[in-house]
Amino acid sequence: MGREATKLAVHKQRGATVLLFIVGMFLTMATIFAVKLLVPAQRGAKHSEVTDANLLAIQQAVVAYVALNGHLPCPANPAAANDGVSDPVPPNSTCNSPAGVVPWTTLGLAPDLVLDGWNRRISYRVFQGATGLTQAGGASMANCDTNLPVAPAPLAPGDLCTLAHTNLDTQFLAGKGLQVNDSGNLISGIAYLLISHGESGYGAYLPGGGRVQLPTAGDELTNTGAASPYFRKPHSDAGIDPTAAAHFDDVLAWVTISELAARSGVEARDWP
Repeated sequence: MGREATKLAVHKQRGATVLLFIVGMFLTMATIFAVKLLVPAQRGAKHSEVTDANLLAIQQAVVAYVALNGHLPCPANPAAANDGVSDPVPPNSTCNSPAGVVPWTTLGLAPDLVLDGWNRRISYRVFQGATGLTQAGGASMANCDTNLPVAPAPLAPGDLCTLAHTNLDTQFLAGKGLQVNDSGNLISGIAYLLISHGESGYGAYLPGGGRVQLPTAGDELTNTGAASPYFRKPHSDAGIDPTAAAHFDDVLAWVTISELAARSGVEARDWP
């Protein structure tokens, strides 16, 4: 009976050891599987963090530029020889590269700060033209009044407020700005727009001047052009091919004309 009890105890110990080994293998495999799931998500989060940080740096530089100059720069020519200068040198009412990239030299930014998290140039769109924000004084509302006791006078050439402060801020803003279709909600009066072309990068310019292939159709293709409205909406599912019209992974940021003026200290006021 003693031998039988010993054998039974040995078998039980071996069984427990095998069970622990199986459990350990299961936990190890589960950990490996979890890591495989988490790594892509972490990488995607890192790309987004870099993109968001650089978008913020650009917006801060734009505010400082407008505070100093009273107008916005034009987009830079994204060609290989481009030096990050507004095209043309500001101020100028007409931009030569309206579908270009952020003019980092003009804004006083390092070249790497105008790249998104995937190392592609961030696109830049601005409201330009005869009444646009790239003309001299085009982004400044400092001469506009918020409270006139008499009927406002006509705007000066270029739809700018007069030095006599005889115009309302609402006159200055009327009919101006780019538009964004934000998930079906049309937002108007936008001063400028920044676009990262997302993980796929379709339509984005590279630091060397080359360009990733254009989207074949859809809202992403519209975002590569110079005409608004532009589009922002939820990103498509991971399984949708980047060449499909339904694919969307662009990241957009913008500031309205009135917001830009307020942040830059050139907003309208109640003049005496």
